[in-house]
Amino acid sequence: MRYGFFISALLLFPFGVIADDEAHPLPEVVVTAVEEGFTPAEKVTSSHNIVYDEAAIENSTAETVSDFLQQMGFAVLPGATPYETTEITIRGYDNGHHWNESSSRIIFLINGRRSGVNNIRQLALNNVERIEIIRGSEMLKYSAGSPGGIINIVTKRGQGEALSGSVEVGGGSFNSKKGQLALNGASSGFDYSFSYMYETAGDYKDGKGNKVTNSGLNSINAFNVNLGYTLPDNNHRFGVEYYYYDVDKAKRPQYWDEEDGVLQDPSYVDRKTYLMALTYEGATPDKRFKWNASYSISQDRYISISDPSRRHDQYWMGNKIETDQFRAGLTYAGDLTDFFVGADYIKYKTHNSGTPKAQFGWPIGYPLHLGHNTEIMGLSMLGTLKLLENKLNLTGGLRWEYDRIKDKHTGDEPWWDGRKDPWYGEYTGENMPTRRTFDYLSPSIGVTYLPMDWLKLRANYVRGFRAPSGRQLFSSDETEGYGAPGYPLLKAEKSDNYEAGFDINAAYADFSFTYFYSKFKNHITIRGIQYPTGLGPSAQNADERIQSGFEIGGSIDLARFADVKTFELRPYASVTYMNKYDELFMRGFDGTQLPVPSYAGQWAQINGIPKQSASYGVRFRHFGWGTHVNLNFFYVGKTWTGSGPGNYDPNLWLTYGKFTIANLAITQPLYKFSGDRDLVLKLRVNNLFDKKYKYSANAADVLFPGRNFYLGVSYNF
Repeated sequence: MRYGFFISALLLFPFGVIADDEAHPLPEVVVTAVEEGFTPAEKVTSSHNIVYDEAAIENSTAETVSDFLQQMGFAVLPGATPYETTEITIRGYDNGHHWNESSSRIIFLINGRRSGVNNIRQLALNNVERIEIIRGSEMLKYSAGSPGGIINIVTKRGQGEALSGSVEVGGGSFNSKKGQLALNGASSGFDYSFSYMYETAGDYKDGKGNKVTNSGLNSINAFNVNLGYTLPDNNHRFGVEYYYYDVDKAKRPQYWDEEDGVLQDPSYVDRKTYLMALTYEGATPDKRFKWNASYSISQDRYISISDPSRRHDQYWMGNKIETDQFRAGLTYAGDLTDFFVGADYIKYKTHNSGTPKAQFGWPIGYPLHLGHNTEIMGLSMLGTLKLLENKLNLTGGLRWEYDRIKDKHTGDEPWWDGRKDPWYGEYTGENMPTRRTFDYLSPSIGVTYLPMDWLKLRANYVRGFRAPSGRQLFSSDETEGYGAPGYPLLKAEKSDNYEAGFDINAAYADFSFTYFYSKFKNHITIRGIQYPTGLGPSAQNADERIQSGFEIGGSIDLARFADVKTFELRPYASVTYMNKYDELFMRGFDGTQLPVPSYAGQWAQINGIPKQSASYGVRFRHFGWGTHVNLNFFYVGKTWTGSGPGNYDPNLWLTYGKFTIANLAITQPLYKFSGDRDLVLKLRVNNLFDKKYKYSANAADVLFPGRNFYLGVSYNF
């Protein structure tokens, strides 16, 4: 019975084909345009921006944004179960598992607004129209601190006069069950789009066939709503958007905590995220001028419980981040020039609680409380000059950012109790600041040149800036559940970011090449650093950091190349290679002479960044049958990792990675009803070849799930 689902799918396949030879073909899945050349927007984009469309998302095995980006070749560091947060690194920029959105170098937007979420496992794919990777000058619309890339998730809007949608039910390995509902439409100026998803799963089996106890989840509930009304002149739209994602009792087995260097007991987590926005969009009749404004609130919350039997007798580790956000922008699109001006404001209110810690004399832990506020205000301006009939395009941008951070819960940090007084020097107790402000003006400049319609040369520079957040400045290791405290004297990060490359977009093939280079000053991180008088992790500034590498990607439609028009057969590949990722802490200090040798004072490779990450595979689509097959492989290269607060010597670090995971997605119409209604079979297989792997070098950590499948039926109307 081990291969029963493969046999079932093969048996059902011919019935789907003969049920109706006029079944709708699936949408195009390629990221770039099918026809030769570039769109007007692509011609002026001087950085390597990427757009993944709805078909690319639908025809993957991914359930969340983290799954999808991993399958697209990004350096994603997931946990084995839905309990855990998911880290992602793009060009060496990361979001970090111990950060929140105000601390992250990768910002996740929903429809152009900050989601308030740092854990991309909380971002579902139901009702998503496309996913954009935004870099270069375009980044400055939203942030100056994400030169590696901002990820914008664009949800669907209702369209068409008739109600349309889909209902899907299915199940699969590990007693998993899933149901989805989607509705879309528009009438008399009103448009609506709604989706709901429910999922549950039991404990999984790893690649060795062993059951991993305490690895399932009770349920996931997710829904997304986008409502709007457009005035009769078709120039003004008022909208309401709502996103909700709730994880109930996602479990985690026993695991090795690399930050604390201890083996942690089994536990579970409850997570809840929501974002609500009021929006307005306007335009002149000729659509040359467009403007928008929005106000949104969001909350991202979790509680982690390691001893459920004492849930009502003790406090648990938890985190709640509330945001208030306002954005406004004006765009002009002309024949010779384009420009954008915008303003944005966001306030993060961060609440934390702590588990019992005997060393601090708290047998019942510490309750959820407001720890700190972070406010970010930005003004941005972008412009494009289009010359030689759009063959030569010059772009530039500026972003002024002002950050204000305040400690709202003083007295519980280590600079108050004398634990690390020599490290803090004179800045102890009331001498340590409880409020910090930063401001900076970040520029960007870029150029594109198209010597031929199908070839674009590009180069871009952007100056990055990111102020330390409340978490990094004022967090406590006593009352807030963190293993490492903040440091109120941190400096703001500044970085110089360069990239150059070219894109080819031919009739049946596309190819891109990019070299990127970033040099940091004052990069903020939590590293185990042995300082002269003590030992332990803390938020700190690195003196310098350099990260550089290459991005190469492309695909070719072999069927079209051979002038076959009945199907598409497209091999594809995307590779990121980091040729340098080094960091220097405490210049002038010789950490090698300490009792426990340290890399302090010397250049050392940054752990947690794969040397290579890649995605490759082949997509098949038959236009008559409606069949779509996507065989995807993603590769995780060699990755260094340290473990425990005393392990600061790179010579003692271990490695993981150097594995490839295969996933298979098959979509096949089974029956075509009258009109636009049909019945579709979906088969999704993850870890197709039952690989034994994990994102850890520690023997105590569990392996990831072995081969697992999902089989569902969708009724589309």
